[in-house]
Amino acid sequence: MRKIYVMKIIKFLMFISLLFIGELSFGQQRIGVLVGPTITHISSDFAKYNVRVGFSAGLSYTIFMGHFFSISTNICYERKGFGYQIMDSVGRGVREINKLDYLVIPALIRFGHNIFVTFGPYMGLLLNHSKEYKDPNISGTQNSNKVFKTIDAGLTVGLGVQLLRGFSIEARNNIGLSDISKLQEINKTYSGNLLFGITFNVNPGSGKKILKNMYNIDAPPI
Repeated sequence: MRKIYVMKIIKFLMFISLLFIGELSFGQQRIGVLVGPTITHISSDFAKYNVRVGFSAGLSYTIFMGHFFSISTNICYERKGFGYQIMDSVGRGVREINKLDYLVIPALIRFGHNIFVTFGPYMGLLLNHSKEYKDPNISGTQNSNKVFKTIDAGLTVGLGVQLLRGFSIEARNNIGLSDISKLQEINKTYSGNLLFGITFNVNPGSGKKILKNMYNIDAPPI
């Protein structure tokens, strides 16, 4: 059921993006690829969790409304997580590593050109939660989606540099505002991304052709 739900969201977002490409004739439009490391901290009123290093990778779509202003969205797979010590059956400390896999979708406003800042909300859809134990007496990895809620939401603030030939480097701070825990404790995500990106120009008229081929509908004329 979760996979069907995720696929419906992805198809809907693709449809909306293509619709924008077909309708908007003003400004430059660019699609791109983003990839980079992620550092995550999970706040808790129950325990002290350790910082974990993960990664983020996905696609970007940007519409430039002028030389110094644009709006952008991403669809990124992001590995977040945390670690902490638990006690086994004989009282020994065992390190438990939690991995949280999200589909993260921000809606960002961007100011600047060669040097730019970004700001806006994000939504994260939890795809999977797994636990790994660093102890020979506890085997392998366990999958569990019963501890954390499906949706994470918050604010993103970023600072980046636009390089030549469509390349860019951006640092983002993602501040979780929603409680992601299904338990009595309160958990919120705080993460940082260092994203390396490359973008390409989009021909506005191509959106009409893609819409017609994929959904058998005509986009409004541009």
